[in-house]
Amino acid sequence: MLFRDSRKIARGRSFSEERCCPCGCACQRCEKEFASRPESHPYTSSKSQKTRRYCLNAVSYTHLDVYKRQELYRWPLKPAESPTGLSMDLVHRRLFAGCEGKLMPVIDADNGKIVSVAAIGDAVDATAFDPASQLAFASNGEGILTVVHEDSPGKYSVVENVPTKKSARTMGLDLQTHNVFLPAADFDPPAPGERRGKMKPGSFVILVVGK
Repeated sequence: MLFRDSRKIARGRSFSEERCCPCGCACQRCEKEFASRPESHPYTSSKSQKTRRYCLNAVSYTHLDVYKRQELYRWPLKPAESPTGLSMDLVHRRLFAGCEGKLMPVIDADNGKIVSVAAIGDAVDATAFDPASQLAFASNGEGILTVVHEDSPGKYSVVENVPTKKSARTMGLDLQTHNVFLPAADFDPPAPGERRGKMKPGSFVILVVGK
């Protein structure tokens, strides 16, 4: 196995992606402004330059100039839809969008072209890219971490689906140690009308995945 999985019980802050905020501060004013736009996703973004952001919505993604507060381009995500996570290879200008339907499109950040589509696990929430290893990650709630290698800026291959834990769908990537951190827990069966049951006391863990 390329990656090993060591589990540690930990308490504290979880990892989250930078919010899509025009001024970069994730303030309530800017969050409210973006949330008022029906096709914007206020919580998922990726920076490419000092003044540019890429934001996801249900069927497309948007290239924004955050200083001018202008929408520059809007490109479709088909065949994928309902994205949740977005990360970027800044050198090769590639975006990695984790989407429903077990797909992660790889997108040219300059022209919007989908250059590849990687098969990932179910219930993805986050993606990340490690420039040193040229690996992209998708954390999936079904209990696997999909690892995709950037063979070239136009070719991507799935290296491994690392077993993690059901509910481990968000993550943080440490670019110094190259470890991936995934919070997870056990849950009771949901009651009628609930999307998810209550977390079982003492079941919260941080999974550490690395070479």
